[in-house]
Amino acid sequence: MAEKHDNISNINDPNKSRITHFLDSTGEKLSKIEWDYRTLKERDKIVAAYKFGSHDQSLTITLISATSYHDANRIAEVNAFNEVPHSRWGVNGGILYLAQSGDEDKVSDIVSLFAGKE
Repeated sequence: MAEKHDNISNINDPNKSRITHFLDSTGEKLSKIEWDYRTLKERDKIVAAYKFGSHDQSLTITLISATSYHDANRIAEVNAFNEVPHSRWGVNGGILYLAQSGDEDKVSDIVSLFAGKE
């Protein structure tokens, strides 16, 4: 089956099927955005990290695969994800997700999708 999102087929992560399911459930056509997660605090707890954006850049989703729920939560806390403008974050298993958009309803919808997939 072909991937719905650009550059997702090259993801090498034990959580790939969960990440793909999360992204597919958004209903958005998303492309991978290159970024350097090594600037984050607690980066030693990160297995892999990805950022995806809608083609019009009205939505970005950051997904961080951590070794555990506790580690994912810690990464969000020490990097002050709760202070990122126009965003919300959550943790599902060992996956930390951050949705950003100027559209608060879109952010709420994305976070609800991810929170409900555990």
